Amino acid sequence: MGETIAVLFIFFVLLSFGFIFYLNVIKSSFDIKEDEKLQLFSNQIVKRISYFPELQYSEENVIKEGVDAFKIESARELINANSADYYDEFGFSNITIQSLYPKKTEIMLYNNSPPEYDDMLVTYVPVPIFNPISKTKSFGVLTIKVFKE
Repeated sequence: MGETIAVLFIFFVLLSFGFIFYLNVIKSSFDIKEDEKLQLFSNQIVKRISYFPELQYSEENVIKEGVDAFKIESARELINANSADYYDEFGFSNITIQSLYPKKTEIMLYNNSPPEYDDMLVTYVPVPIFNPISKTKSFGVLTIKVFKE
């Protein structure tokens, strides 16, 4: 009788260790999938903002890669005035454009950060910024911060 109880006790201890190990593996797999989902959403925002008509630079009706310097401010005002409409596009994120060379400036295009968040993914995208009046180009960085709730 004592041997049977000892064998059953060891069996249930080993079974509980196996169950705990299995739960940890599932939890880490779930965390990896959540991180991949956050990275995918960040990449979608990068693509959306890169081809955003409110920011695109065009020359002689040909759309060029880059951002129009004069459209940045009007796009910021448009996005802030209609932030509820842009939530479907950008979700909980912050989007800023920073001109680094020749003159350093920073403009926050979209700001919708949750009050509490678990993690944040920051993506930097280099973009040329064109000034259509002076026909000059400057170097800028598009910074996208995506928040995980």
